[in-house]
Amino acid sequence: MTRTCWSSVSITRRNLAAMMFVVSTVVTVHAEPFGPPPAPTFYIVARGEYSKYSTSVTVKGASNLPVGSRISVSLSDFVGFQSSILSETAAVVVGNTGFFEVTLRPLKGKQFKDNMVCDLTFLPSSQSAAVQRVVGTKGELLGIDSNPQVGKNSGEYYLDALIHIP
Repeated sequence: MTRTCWSSVSITRRNLAAMMFVVSTVVTVHAEPFGPPPAPTFYIVARGEYSKYSTSVTVKGASNLPVGSRISVSLSDFVGFQSSILSETAAVVVGNTGFFEVTLRPLKGKQFKDNMVCDLTFLPSSQSAAVQRVVGTKGELLGIDSNPQVGKNSGEYYLDALIHIP
């Protein structure tokens, strides 16, 4: 059996500085993130592009809403007074990866044009019970005090993202 005698170890300033360097390096290495930071709250992000040579617009997006969440998507000519909806309203389901994709077509008698606005809305009341357990039956768990995408209508909180379609 080997015995270590700690009384014979001398701690000098040089040894102490070396030990502190090793400890701080180990702490710094372990403090670095190993991937993207977690989102502070629920979100919807998306993008799409219009081509005058196409009769449809494809919108691709991502969300950290629970798998199976349904997001309604529609296109308008602009935001504000006397704007009009140009597309059918489609429902897209958030998949296992958090990504989604939907293709929108114009309403009968309407045409797509440059600089449209895409509205993506998540309404908790129209979700499955499994999704509502995570976000709340009225959206109360969506981060209502800190989430910039949260709105409120008729006592229900919802997520809403508006994106520009060039």
